Amino acid sequence: MVDECIERDVYFKHPCRDLALTDEAIRFRYRACRSGRYTLLTYKGPRVEKSSLVKTRLEVEVYLPLNQASKLLSLLEHIGVTPLTAFTKKRRLYRGEGMTAYIDELVGVGLFLEVELEDAVPTVSLSSIVNRLSGIVEPVEKTYLEICLETGRCVDQPVE
Repeated sequence: MVDECIERDVYFKHPCRDLALTDEAIRFRYRACRSGRYTLLTYKGPRVEKSSLVKTRLEVEVYLPLNQASKLLSLLEHIGVTPLTAFTKKRRLYRGEGMTAYIDELVGVGLFLEVELEDAVPTVSLSSIVNRLSGIVEPVEKTYLEICLETGRCVDQPVE
C-alpha cells in the first residue's frame, strides 16, 4: 500500500445547463492522507469511452492549498455554481507497473476497486486484471456520483 486517505467529494450544479445530461461533473475534493492534506477542484468532461472496463474522459484538475478552499467555494457560489451532493470515501492506494489501484469504501454503500492506467499502458492489461478478478469483483459502469444519486445511500462525513 502506498497511501491511505479519506476523501470528501462535493459535486456541483451548473446554473445554465444540466451536467448530468451532458455527462459532465464539477467536483471539489477534500483529501486527508497519511502523506498530506490538500483540496482539489476537478472538471470532468463527457465520457469518451463507456465500456464496462474503461471510462475515458477529459479531466482538468487544480490543486489548492487548504487555506484557499473557502475562497474558491465562495467564488463558485457567487457565479451560481451550487452544491448538488456530497459524500465520503475511504481510499487505499496501491501502485504497480503502469497503473494505480484504489480500494474504495464508499461510505454507506460498500467497497469498490478502481484501476487507473497510465497512458502508455494498453487496455489489454486491464482486461487481464479483470479476468483474474472474475468472480471476485463485478465491473460497474456507473460513477460514484451516479451511484450516490441513484441509491441515496452515500454518507457525507467531515474530513478531519
